Amino acid sequence: MSTAQLLIELGTEELPARFARPAIEGFRDALLELLAGLPRGEVRTYVTPRRLAVVIDDLATHQPTAEKEVLGPPADKAFTGGVPNETGIAFARGKGADPATLRIVEVPKRGPVAAITVVEGGAAVADLLSTGLAAVLAKIPFARSMRWADGTFTFGRPLRRVVVVFGGDVVAGSAHGFAFSGETNGHRLSPEPFPVTDAAGWLAGLRAHHVEPDRAVRRARVVALLAEAATAEGCDPVAHDDLLEEVVDLVEWPVGVVGTFDADLLELPPRLLVTSMRVHQRYFPLHRAGMLTNRFVVVANNPFANVEVVAEGNARVLRARFYDARFFLREDLAKPLTTHAEKLLTMRWIKGLGTMADRGERLATLGAMLAEGFGADASTVRTAAMLAKADLGTQMVGEFPELQGHVGRLYAARQGVDEAAAVAVEEHYLPRFAGDATASTPAGRALAAAERLDVLVGCFGVGLEPKGGGDPQGLRRAALGLVHTLIAAGWRGDLDGLFQAAVGVYHQHATGQPGFEGWTSAMQGASADPAGLGSRLAVFTLARFKAWQVDLGRSADLVDAILAVGSRDVVDLGARLEAFAGFAGTEQFATILQTFKRVMNILDQAEGGEAFREALVEPEALALFDAATAVQHAIATAESNGAWSDALHAVADLTPSIQAFFDGLLVNDPDATVRARRQGTLVRVANLLGRVADFRRISTR
Repeated sequence: MSTAQLLIELGTEELPARFARPAIEGFRDALLELLAGLPRGEVRTYVTPRRLAVVIDDLATHQPTAEKEVLGPPADKAFTGGVPNETGIAFARGKGADPATLRIVEVPKRGPVAAITVVEGGAAVADLLSTGLAAVLAKIPFARSMRWADGTFTFGRPLRRVVVVFGGDVVAGSAHGFAFSGETNGHRLSPEPFPVTDAAGWLAGLRAHHVEPDRAVRRARVVALLAEAATAEGCDPVAHDDLLEEVVDLVEWPVGVVGTFDADLLELPPRLLVTSMRVHQRYFPLHRAGMLTNRFVVVANNPFANVEVVAEGNARVLRARFYDARFFLREDLAKPLTTHAEKLLTMRWIKGLGTMADRGERLATLGAMLAEGFGADASTVRTAAMLAKADLGTQMVGEFPELQGHVGRLYAARQGVDEAAAVAVEEHYLPRFAGDATASTPAGRALAAAERLDVLVGCFGVGLEPKGGGDPQGLRRAALGLVHTLIAAGWRGDLDGLFQAAVGVYHQHATGQPGFEGWTSAMQGASADPAGLGSRLAVFTLARFKAWQVDLGRSADLVDAILAVGSRDVVDLGARLEAFAGFAGTEQFATILQTFKRVMNILDQAEGGEAFREALVEPEALALFDAATAVQHAIATAESNGAWSDALHAVADLTPSIQAFFDGLLVNDPDATVRARRQGTLVRVANLLGRVADFRRISTR
């Protein structure tokens, strides 16, 4: 079988960095789907801001062929005098075969029929590409696509060329108005076109024209540039984080440039400076001994750059932002934070749920109610809550919205607010996203919990609960943030109670108040169920808890088994899952499951309730009852202190007693009295096990 190398490059206008990796992965997968079943060698992908490329080595030039016998009409319909007639000839030609190759075969239950052997496959790969590549391009995923000129095709950014070279030759064809080409070009500043015949020449040509198409090589170059700059400046190594991954997909030929800004600007809050450099300008700030310096690294996309000019130009942009920030800081600090909070009176949050000022009052009430459970001082939480949203009215947050919360903390601290309250102002936003830190202080945790309870109750109350994949209010994130906050705080309690408390606060603050028409209407509607709102939200939150645990690698059946106990204490549920995760890997676990499932099934057929010890007669029943009593104490202890690992080992010790019971006694004895007594013994054990998990839901595979 002959093979050849395939190279496909899509030239585009600059793609946003976040598009790069999903696009190249989608391109590869869609192309391999088109070429499914073809023998091939290594598949390599390349991506830069202006190109997506896939190279497949040793790809078969034709589809594999296979012979297949196709049965046709009865022989007496297809042959006349042993010669194919019109029916037979039409059948053969319809299958693309020579009528002379028709033959007669015997088929069980049908008798003699016409048959022919056809060859399937064998299509040229070049033809597959010619007709199928347009569909491949249409499958490439983008967060947002655009349409240009008068075309109907959409793509992440406008296409400029489609290079398709197979075995050194350009494949004939087109896709979405672009004729397949064998020519590409390099960097915008080195744009001379050059021919492409294979991957090696393509790579060499691009590098000669100042494009590094291999993302891994480009990333390593950026890392090296950052390390060189940090060393030259006597600074700490630069962290390899999300900014690095973004910058790698912003440049085709990275060049490192060190810039500086006026040292007196370091008097500004460090996080403000760092946020401005990283988020707004994509610069890497440099630190020395952990302290921010007035130096930064720019990864430029200019192979012919005058380093001094680039450094000065970027520094000029940064200085302007920093001087603006210093002005905003001075202007903001000239007024008390409470004055800035007055602007919240006119900031509507969500239609029908009042203003941001109303939110602050609700957070103060609810946060103070929760304070004791989080080990926080109620007055501290109340103070923090009333200032929590105040920085939304400042010029600084207006210019740097990423700093909301942090600005509030800084301003509160500078204006003499208690440190614990100031910290809570910032921490009530945590966690902001998956993997983010949770609040670390008691007051911060209480206020973070109140924040999420308020969002969930308000939005669900007016019918804004998520549907399908949509979640514009971020309610799934809010529910999971609540879970993380409760677990971090070790908060022991029922989710229903938390949500009911939040519902009560809404009623207290919304009743008869203007701006709450949505809430009032929802709570008074014919289908409204204010009492059930908290329960619905608890179920919603536990669904996020389950999804999180499954993402961590817990099996869904195990999570379901734990949730089936009915506990709505996420700290307790997390402790149970942790204990099961350690126990499930042991050799005895499968045996234990089989035994416990047999016991649990008794619940479905038992005729009565639990048996009393005084009614038991047989030694096996007495032994099982006493063993269960010991386990009962271990479970009760675990329910109070989370020691579920100890409880599970105690539960495992029940196995010999259960097996001895089944071996020595007939549970469903013909005598009704004996049967009830023995079933009652197992009902006691089943009820006990049901306090740990529903073992019937756990797969034994």
